[in-house]
Amino acid sequence: MKIFLSFSSADRQVAEAIHVALLGVGCQVFFDAASLPPGSDYNSRIRDAISESDAFVFLISPNSVAPGHYVQTELRLAKARWPRPWGSVLPVMIAPTDYKLIDPYLAAISILEPRGSVAAEVASAIATGLSSQSNAESSVIEDKRSIDNPRRAGGPVSQSKESPYSESYARRVFWRLGTLVTWAASLVASFGLIYLILLAITATGVVEFKAKS
Repeated sequence: MKIFLSFSSADRQVAEAIHVALLGVGCQVFFDAASLPPGSDYNSRIRDAISESDAFVFLISPNSVAPGHYVQTELRLAKARWPRPWGSVLPVMIAPTDYKLIDPYLAAISILEPRGSVAAEVASAIATGLSSQSNAESSVIEDKRSIDNPRRAGGPVSQSKESPYSESYARRVFWRLGTLVTWAASLVASFGLIYLILLAITATGVVEFKAKS
């Protein structure tokens, strides 16, 4: 893995220890101007070095967040190289620094704040931390896709409204109409039967009345 190590010249001693630790885990590290190939101007070679790197390690300190340092230019180039920093950019707090002064691009990521050996923890983070960041972002994206498309996540999918012109829809409508007509006919027949019974009772009463009279 190719690593671009970005730091303020005032923090060179800490950066050198990190450089050695990264080499020890098999990384190729861009450390300083001596790492640049010959040719073209300095800025172009820095830009090319960042664009060819797999990861960007930025050492945070009061020196590196102060305006006017070239490390800020390197950070700007990193933003262009990795618009989404997760999985590619590792900010490391090597000295107490006011969070208000830290670039939002770096503050958006989990900042590594070593409690033991800075160099050892950075090397370990490169081996495991960046992949964890990448997986975490993938999970967020996947969750969003799952919300947007429940079928993709295997979740419940709302049934689409059936077209009124479909054959199955027409069959159900006719069946319901037939049931309604049958029920109405049965109701009419029942009322008709009741009417006939009442009529017969009435007629019988009239005949008996006349016979008695």
